[in-house]
Amino acid sequence: MMNVGYPQSILIDGKTAYLNKEDSVQASRKFEDYLIKRPKPNGIDVLCGLKHFAIITYAVPASRFEGLFPERFVLDAVEIDGQAMGLISVVPFVDVDFTSAVFPFPKFTMGKPTTVSISSTSIQGSDVYGFWVQL
Repeated sequence: MMNVGYPQSILIDGKTAYLNKEDSVQASRKFEDYLIKRPKPNGIDVLCGLKHFAIITYAVPASRFEGLFPERFVLDAVEIDGQAMGLISVVPFVDVDFTSAVFPFPKFTMGKPTTVSISSTSIQGSDVYGFWVQL
């Protein structure tokens, strides 16, 4: 990793990238260098395939999220046409051959929608994100 001064610009794939003083440039990485072996299943681990997986994200007025998160968390909002909007994602999919990875168990196929919204807080000066999931 190479630290760079401020202000600084670098050329990446023919495009100029402007860096802040906190930024650094990393060497190229290869996905296969970070692969790990799949751990041996245990406990309540399951095996399951997914079909018809989609992520559908909606922008919703930020006021609709009031009271949903603990007080220390703040909704990560985006501004659209001058209005603060929170993002909520719906993730529909079909579980295929859902079964225990450890014990003999029947296989099930079932549809399952999931809803996700995102908020953040700061703990000891670092941003921490909460993903609020409703299954």
